[in-house]
Amino acid sequence: MNILDFLLGNIFFVILILGALWNFFSRQAESKKEAEQGKRPQREQEIDWKEIFRQEQAPVERDKPTVAREVEPSFEPSFEPIHKEVVTTSDRRTEMEKLRNQLEEKRKKLKKVEHATNAAISDSPITSNEIGRKKPKLELDFQNISQQDAMKGIIWSEILGKPRATRSYSSKR
Repeated sequence: MNILDFLLGNIFFVILILGALWNFFSRQAESKKEAEQGKRPQREQEIDWKEIFRQEQAPVERDKPTVAREVEPSFEPSFEPIHKEVVTTSDRRTEMEKLRNQLEEKRKKLKKVEHATNAAISDSPITSNEIGRKKPKLELDFQNISQQDAMKGIIWSEILGKPRATRSYSSKR
């Protein structure tokens, strides 16, 4: 009776042990089947790859004469110079002078834009300390506070302060 109580009391371990035994015996049965299949002749299992590749190759017909096609190229490379004129040194100098003049014009335009942006930046409220300027502190005069102003201050401190739930509760009664 003790063994039966033990097994019913620990049903999880019993199921775990039964599952392990089931797995063990099923693996042994599979290994026996594989061993039986391994005893069959190896000719059935071997594949002749040369035979398979011969089937995939197209049969060669040597009786028919082959006609070579002439393929017209869609692009014919030309080795002619792009400029048929001979470029002289004076032409190069004039081209270089044109490029230099264009660069000077671009440089002047950039300087004008730079001066305009510097003027806009100098007018900015950030550089004139309007945004970053510290305001004078609030001057509080507690000498002339009425009882009503003090009560309003206490009420506002309760409204704007931390919530009561986040403050610690102390029982000072």
